[in-house]
Amino acid sequence: MTYLTSNENRMLKTGVFLKRRLTASKRKFGGDTQKIREKLIEDLDYLTGLAANKADDKRLTIKQRQRWAEIAASLSRAVGYISKQYDEMLIKAKLDVLEKQLKEAFPDDTVT
Repeated sequence: MTYLTSNENRMLKTGVFLKRRLTASKRKFGGDTQKIREKLIEDLDYLTGLAANKADDKRLTIKQRQRWAEIAASLSRAVGYISKQYDEMLIKAKLDVLEKQLKEAFPDDTVT
């Protein structure tokens, strides 16, 4: 059995949280598009902040910090894209790409 270091465990917990929060935000998208877009942007801004904080965490390895920086950058780009985009299908496609990236970065949902 492989045991996680405390840094890996914290990273996994935050990664699982990011994936779940993005999925929940994506599910809410639809209906009153303008109001929901604003909430979606607010949620993604929050997630960007979490990922940026992890990228600055000196307790993590360089590789882990780079991965968090990439996620923060992707989330930030998504905020910019969504703030300018009005086509609901294109926004959902962008969220699908983000969700896929998070699943690849954090394939294991179990936290031990």
